[in-house]
Amino acid sequence: MRIAVVIPMHYFEYHLEAIQSVLQQTRQPDRLIGVYNGHDVKELDRQHEGIREFFEQTPYKDCNFHAVMSVEGNVSAARNVGFHIASETCEWVLPLDEDDALHPQCLERLEYAAQRMPGHGVFYPDWVKFGGGYTSTPEYSFKELKEHPFIISCALISVETWRIAGGYDEELVKKGMRWEDYLFYLAAGAQGVKMARVAPGALVKVRQGGVGTQIANESTEAWYDYANLKLGLDL
Repeated sequence: MRIAVVIPMHYFEYHLEAIQSVLQQTRQPDRLIGVYNGHDVKELDRQHEGIREFFEQTPYKDCNFHAVMSVEGNVSAARNVGFHIASETCEWVLPLDEDDALHPQCLERLEYAAQRMPGHGVFYPDWVKFGGGYTSTPEYSFKELKEHPFIISCALISVETWRIAGGYDEELVKKGMRWEDYLFYLAAGAQGVKMARVAPGALVKVRQGGVGTQIANESTEAWYDYANLKLGLDL
């Protein structure tokens, strides 16, 4: 199986730890795709130059890194662009946020799970906060997703799952709502996509303030109203 890692990028300086965690994988991705959220050409050139210098100074000069431009500040749109590019050559994608990092065996263990459990479209790990604080991720069946909102951004997702879910909702950020992952999993689960938790052991480090159960900038009620309207679900 072929795996791509997609990283929505604002400023390359913020993403170096995330990128390094990918380059240190025991199972290297077949593609590493950085999607810049911006439209300033000069800034894009600076970003490209910074990334080029970074790779030249590491042992990973030949890494299959692909950088493209997307919509400013729209993580959902950036992920969709990355998935689209990945779909040309890869069957699986792991979206990685700028402030997260992967355990060195993350891709290896997720791939092993995918090979052992055919018929599933999402494989997700437990995670730990930077600075400590292990979190055991709840189960992602559609039933549980409807009963209680929770997410983990960094999961191994099949390209087919992305297509079934209709991609990430690019309207959320325009509405001040930033929980695109949860809506994505809801849309996939509603179409019968099976999701499996890879345990034990944390495979992803997440931001110190992240708890995986909060919706930024919106109340749970407002978010559920939007999800019901968007997906036609009675949550």
